[in-house]
Amino acid sequence: AMAFNPGSPAPGAAVKVHLSAADVTWAAQSCQRLLPNLSGEAQWQQFLSALALKGLEQWLWSCGLRPQPTLWPPIPSGESLCRVKNCSLGLVVQSSLSEDTVSLPLAAPGLEQGHADFYILVEVREEMNQVVILAGLQYNPIKVFGQGAAALELRDRVPVDAFDQLPTQILRHLLAVEELMNAELA
Repeated sequence: AMAFNPGSPAPGAAVKVHLSAADVTWAAQSCQRLLPNLSGEAQWQQFLSALALKGLEQWLWSCGLRPQPTLWPPIPSGESLCRVKNCSLGLVVQSSLSEDTVSLPLAAPGLEQGHADFYILVEVREEMNQVVILAGLQYNPIKVFGQGAAALELRDRVPVDAFDQLPTQILRHLLAVEELMNAELA
């Protein structure tokens, strides 16, 4: 059973994505090929991040969105990115559901504003070839960190209950952005 903090979305709101054998193989081979010098624990974390990325992409595709090529391997701050139109999604892999806080990568080279638009909290159940999309956080430094957010370091700890958007809410936002952009192109 999943443990959620009081401010977190209800467990029934999480989205489970089953990964194919090809997804798992891609994640393992990518880590070995692209990140061969990492220690065992660091490589394991990157493997989980790669699985999370595949799960997120699969969920977006299944919902009719077209995620753009992802940033893999992760940038030096450890962030894996996915884009849908002009929205960037940063992945935060929760290593233990009992954690009250998670590391939120705050600097993202290649992103104009230096951070993702949304951060997606995921759990990877590698033994079940499954990714669980738990919740999302729309980037807003005042909301997340309070005043004085400009002085934050590269990575900071964020309360898990700050991830207050259900996967369906994130999806609605992304679909609205895509619809808006399509209307502008028409």
